[in-house]
Amino acid sequence: MKYFLGVDVGTSSVRVGLFDQNGELIDFKSELIKVYNFKANFYEQSSDDIWNSTIKCLKQILEKNCTGEKRIKVEDIVSIGFDAT
Repeated sequence: MKYFLGVDVGTSSVRVGLFDQNGELIDFKSELIKVYNFKANFYEQSSDDIWNSTIKCLKQILEKNCTGEKRIKVEDIVSIGFDAT
């Protein structure tokens, strides 16, 4: 079976899902990201924080699902989709 990773970066969090080729969600991780509001109607996010949160979620999913017996083989993950607002 083939597997796919999807990464979605939103306003306040990063979400990563691992799906099988039938579209079934195998695992999901989410991590809050910092949003700075220095003045009225002005918001800023840290690119480093977004990237670090993305890496943390991906590592958690891979460690949980791609280690040990009867686990997903890394080579069976054939694609990663990345979406950011």
